Amino acid sequence: MIKNCPLLSAICLLFILFSGKSFGQTSPDSLLHQRAQTVFLEAGGAGVVFSANYDTRFSKKRNGWGGRIGIGYFHDRPGSIVLLPIQVNYLFGKTKNFFELGAGITAGSVDDKTDVPFGDDGKTVNGAVATLTAAFRHQALGRGIYYKISFDGIFDTENLHNVFPYIGAGLGYTFR
Repeated sequence: MIKNCPLLSAICLLFILFSGKSFGQTSPDSLLHQRAQTVFLEAGGAGVVFSANYDTRFSKKRNGWGGRIGIGYFHDRPGSIVLLPIQVNYLFGKTKNFFELGAGITAGSVDDKTDVPFGDDGKTVNGAVATLTAAFRHQALGRGIYYKISFDGIFDTENLHNVFPYIGAGLGYTFR
Protein backbone atom coordinates (compact mmCIF):
# COMPACT_ATOMS: atom_id res chain seq x y z
CA MET A 1 0.00 0.00 0.00
CA ILE A 2 1.36 3.40 -1.02
CA LYS A 3 1.03 6.17 1.52
CA ASN A 4 1.93 9.80 0.87
CA CYS A 5 4.13 9.16 -2.19
CA PRO A 6 5.32 12.44 -3.74
CA LEU A 7 6.87 10.59 -6.69
CA LEU A 8 3.52 9.01 -7.67
CA SER A 9 1.82 12.40 -7.31
CA ALA A 10 4.41 14.02 -9.61
CA ILE A 11 3.91 11.32 -12.26
CA CYS A 12 0.12 11.72 -12.16
CA LEU A 13 0.44 15.51 -12.43
CA LEU A 14 2.72 15.26 -15.48
CA PHE A 15 0.31 12.89 -17.25
CA ILE A 16 -2.71 15.10 -16.48
CA LEU A 17 -0.91 18.21 -17.77
CA PHE A 18 0.08 16.66 -21.08
CA SER A 19 -2.57 14.05 -21.84
CA GLY A 20 -5.20 16.60 -22.83
CA LYS A 21 -3.37 17.69 -26.01
CA SER A 22 -4.82 16.56 -29.31
CA PHE A 23 -2.51 15.99 -32.26
CA GLY A 24 -4.25 15.38 -35.58
CA GLN A 25 -2.61 13.69 -38.55
CA THR A 26 0.81 15.18 -39.18
CA SER A 27 3.52 14.27 -41.67
CA PRO A 28 6.88 12.87 -40.51
CA ASP A 29 8.63 15.96 -41.93
CA SER A 30 6.51 18.33 -39.84
CA LEU A 31 7.17 16.20 -36.74
CA LEU A 32 10.92 16.77 -37.19
CA HIS A 33 10.31 20.50 -36.64
CA GLN A 34 8.27 20.22 -33.45
CA ARG A 35 9.58 20.53 -29.92
CA ALA A 36 10.02 17.05 -28.39
CA GLN A 37 8.54 16.81 -24.88
CA THR A 38 8.91 13.69 -22.75
CA VAL A 39 7.98 12.45 -19.29
CA PHE A 40 9.91 9.47 -17.97
CA LEU A 41 10.84 7.44 -14.93
CA GLU A 42 14.54 6.83 -14.37
CA ALA A 43 16.37 4.36 -12.17
CA GLY A 44 19.92 5.48 -11.37
CA GLY A 45 21.25 8.17 -13.65
CA ALA A 46 21.28 11.85 -12.68
CA GLY A 47 18.41 11.21 -10.25
CA VAL A 48 20.82 8.91 -8.35
CA VAL A 49 18.17 6.47 -7.06
CA PHE A 50 14.76 6.76 -8.72
CA SER A 51 13.13 9.83 -10.25
CA ALA A 52 10.20 11.11 -12.34
CA ASN A 53 11.35 13.59 -15.01
CA TYR A 54 10.25 16.03 -17.70
CA ASP A 55 12.54 16.66 -20.71
CA THR A 56 12.07 19.16 -23.54
CA ARG A 57 14.01 20.85 -26.35
CA PHE A 58 14.58 24.61 -26.21
CA SER A 59 13.65 25.10 -29.89
CA LYS A 60 11.15 23.55 -32.30
CA LYS A 61 13.40 20.61 -33.16
CA ARG A 62 13.76 17.02 -32.02
CA ASN A 63 17.50 17.38 -31.46
CA GLY A 64 19.82 20.11 -30.20
CA TRP A 65 19.76 21.91 -26.87
CA GLY A 66 17.23 21.05 -24.20
CA GLY A 67 16.85 20.34 -20.54
CA ARG A 68 15.31 18.11 -17.94
CA ILE A 69 13.99 18.48 -14.43
CA GLY A 70 12.82 15.77 -12.11
CA ILE A 71 11.99 14.75 -8.59
CA GLY A 72 13.11 11.66 -6.77
CA TYR A 73 12.30 10.15 -3.41
CA PHE A 74 13.77 7.19 -1.61
CA HIS A 75 12.84 5.95 1.86
CA ASP A 76 14.98 3.47 3.69
CA ARG A 77 14.95 2.93 7.42
CA PRO A 78 16.06 4.94 9.23
CA GLY A 79 16.25 7.77 6.68
CA SER A 80 14.93 9.23 3.47
CA ILE A 81 16.21 11.17 0.48
CA VAL A 82 14.45 13.78 -1.68
CA LEU A 83 16.33 14.63 -4.89
CA LEU A 84 15.88 17.24 -7.63
CA PRO A 85 17.91 16.47 -10.79
CA ILE A 86 18.29 19.40 -13.21
CA GLN A 87 20.33 19.13 -16.42
CA VAL A 88 21.00 20.90 -19.68
CA ASN A 89 21.54 18.42 -22.50
CA TYR A 90 22.30 18.24 -26.19
CA LEU A 91 20.91 15.56 -28.55
CA PHE A 92 22.89 14.37 -31.57
CA GLY A 93 20.72 12.54 -34.12
CA LYS A 94 17.91 13.14 -36.60
CA THR A 95 14.65 11.26 -36.11
CA LYS A 96 14.15 8.70 -33.32
CA ASN A 97 17.56 7.64 -32.01
CA PHE A 98 19.88 10.10 -30.31
CA PHE A 99 23.15 10.34 -28.46
CA GLU A 100 22.70 12.60 -25.43
CA LEU A 101 25.34 14.59 -23.56
CA GLY A 102 24.19 16.39 -20.43
CA ALA A 103 25.50 18.29 -17.41
CA GLY A 104 23.80 19.68 -14.34
CA ILE A 105 23.22 19.36 -10.64
CA THR A 106 21.16 17.13 -8.42
CA ALA A 107 20.07 18.94 -5.28
CA GLY A 108 18.94 16.87 -2.36
CA SER A 109 17.84 16.62 1.21
CA VAL A 110 19.16 13.64 3.15
CA ASP A 111 17.55 12.69 6.43
CA ASP A 112 19.04 10.56 9.25
CA LYS A 113 21.60 7.86 8.45
CA THR A 114 21.34 7.56 4.67
CA ASP A 115 24.76 7.14 3.03
CA VAL A 116 25.07 9.35 -0.09
CA PRO A 117 27.88 11.69 -1.23
CA PHE A 118 26.48 14.75 0.59
CA GLY A 119 24.97 12.88 3.57
CA ASP A 120 26.16 13.15 7.15
CA ASP A 121 25.12 10.44 9.62
CA GLY A 122 22.52 11.42 12.16
CA LYS A 123 21.10 14.69 10.83
CA THR A 124 19.30 16.26 7.89
CA VAL A 125 21.67 17.65 5.28
CA ASN A 126 20.84 19.70 2.21
CA GLY A 127 23.35 19.71 -0.60
CA ALA A 128 24.05 19.11 -4.26
CA VAL A 129 26.19 16.99 -6.52
CA ALA A 130 27.31 17.80 -10.06
CA THR A 131 26.24 15.37 -12.81
CA LEU A 132 27.47 14.44 -16.29
CA THR A 133 25.50 12.13 -18.61
CA ALA A 134 26.31 10.25 -21.80
CA ALA A 135 23.30 8.29 -23.09
CA PHE A 136 21.59 6.52 -25.94
CA ARG A 137 17.94 7.53 -26.13
CA HIS A 138 15.05 6.55 -28.35
CA GLN A 139 12.02 8.84 -28.52
CA ALA A 140 9.11 8.19 -30.82
CA LEU A 141 8.53 10.46 -33.79
CA GLY A 142 5.37 12.22 -32.66
CA ARG A 143 3.82 10.48 -29.65
CA GLY A 144 5.00 7.17 -28.25
CA ILE A 145 7.42 5.19 -26.12
CA TYR A 146 10.68 6.72 -24.90
CA TYR A 147 13.61 4.83 -23.41
CA LYS A 148 17.22 5.56 -22.58
CA ILE A 149 20.34 3.92 -21.21
CA SER A 150 22.95 6.20 -19.67
CA PHE A 151 26.34 6.28 -18.07
CA ASP A 152 26.53 9.04 -15.48
CA GLY A 153 29.24 10.59 -13.37
CA ILE A 154 28.13 12.02 -10.03
CA PHE A 155 30.69 14.48 -8.60
CA ASP A 156 30.96 15.62 -5.00
CA THR A 157 30.74 19.45 -5.32
CA GLU A 158 33.12 19.95 -2.39
CA ASN A 159 35.79 17.65 -3.80
CA LEU A 160 35.48 17.11 -7.57
CA HIS A 161 38.02 14.26 -7.35
CA ASN A 162 35.29 12.16 -5.71
CA VAL A 163 33.47 10.67 -8.70
CA PHE A 164 30.71 8.10 -8.34
CA PRO A 165 29.93 6.28 -11.63
CA TYR A 166 26.27 5.40 -12.18
CA ILE A 167 24.32 3.55 -14.83
CA GLY A 168 20.82 4.82 -15.56
CA ALA A 169 17.77 3.45 -17.36
CA GLY A 170 14.70 5.49 -18.26
CA LEU A 171 11.29 4.62 -19.64
CA GLY A 172 8.55 7.07 -20.53
CA TYR A 173 6.35 8.72 -23.13
CA THR A 174 7.14 11.36 -25.77
CA PHE A 175 4.30 13.80 -26.57
CA ARG A 176 5.79 15.44 -29.65
